Amino acid sequence: MERWHCRARGQDASEPEEASPLDGHAKVLRRAGMAALVLWCVLLAALLFSCAAGTPPSAEDVEEAAAGASSPDDAVPEGSGNAAFEGDMPADAAGARGGGDVIRDGSVVYWADGAGIMRLALDGANEQEVAEEPQTDAEDPQQDAEPVRVYEGPASCLNISGDDLYAVVSAAQGDTRIVRLVGARGNDAPAVQEVYATTGTLTDMLVRDGWVYAACLMPDEDPKAVAIDLARLDTPPVEHAYPGATALSLFWDEGSLLVHATDGAGWRLDEYAGAMARQPDATPVTLLSGSGAAQCPSCDGSSLYQGEQGADGAVRFVRREFSGGFQEYAELASAGLTACDASGCVVVTNTGAIAWIAETTGFSHDLAPAIESVLGEVGPSTVRIEVEDGLLYLVAEQGLYTVDVASDQASAEALYEDAR
Repeated sequence: MERWHCRARGQDASEPEEASPLDGHAKVLRRAGMAALVLWCVLLAALLFSCAAGTPPSAEDVEEAAAGASSPDDAVPEGSGNAAFEGDMPADAAGARGGGDVIRDGSVVYWADGAGIMRLALDGANEQEVAEEPQTDAEDPQQDAEPVRVYEGPASCLNISGDDLYAVVSAAQGDTRIVRLVGARGNDAPAVQEVYATTGTLTDMLVRDGWVYAACLMPDEDPKAVAIDLARLDTPPVEHAYPGATALSLFWDEGSLLVHATDGAGWRLDEYAGAMARQPDATPVTLLSGSGAAQCPSCDGSSLYQGEQGADGAVRFVRREFSGGFQEYAELASAGLTACDASGCVVVTNTGAIAWIAETTGFSHDLAPAIESVLGEVGPSTVRIEVEDGLLYLVAEQGLYTVDVASDQASAEALYEDAR
């Protein structure tokens, strides 16, 4: 799975004394002046060259060049073939992530509550505004937070790329669609753009490196994993068929697309390394496989967690490491929901159990005591879950909650509670 790291900037220990704020302002001014000088030199050279060639640039060309020189990260992807997407593709689409019902982007969290998509700025303010006064430790950072509904209608498989939000939604005519909510991070009513539509059912979706990957179950065709180029939406998607499969799930591991498929008689986990999934004739490598039906799979890039039905019809919940390790969890045999990140897997069973399995140790930790005091007994039909950066997010009728699964004293904390 993708891993995220933050690096703090520190002062140089060799500095003899703290710099004056005036010195800092002077440095900023000098740098700004040098940047402006370099920019105008570039533009002047372009003007002289163009005049010598007999094609003087227009005022619009000069303005666009200046804007491009000051914002190199906003460049349009080469070969973009869809006007609706030109100019606003994220510069680092590899930073896109997601695939579940809850996703966090810094101080902003989005979740699908069954009726639409909600956005909550955790600092209680518009995320684009700068606070005038520093916040003290005594202040509750969430006390004034109010959610905004940025999309009306059932949605799932939330992904973030740049300032845009992607989701799987249902159309009025029965089709399933992948849509892009343009500028959802700072817009209460973002424009909705259709990326892909199908008469089948989209069971999973990921946005990575300027591509959308989706798992599609078709009514009269083989199930398939599709790859859609966001820069060329007018071209047919790349399709990889899975004949006979009854369920498909997608995962991401360090630049590779993983496809989990089961047909009732067996299951397998395929890897499309690098950009292989974008090639129609690609042959994946099967990382893991087994007999019997599999259900509720989750994968963190090192292990596969899932329920497996044996020849006797009994279902067991297991962890299969890519390196060959195996572990069974009898108390989680009736798993109905799972969610993974690099720290491990959270499992919700049909009998009301909820546990976290640590990736590093394989040990199972009961989370019910941390949650029941706030939400009561939970089940697959009463909550939606997602795990990101070691935090469990739970969407319930009462609101949105989070649990630090690795804490010795884990407890459910409310990010938002519905006042109804």
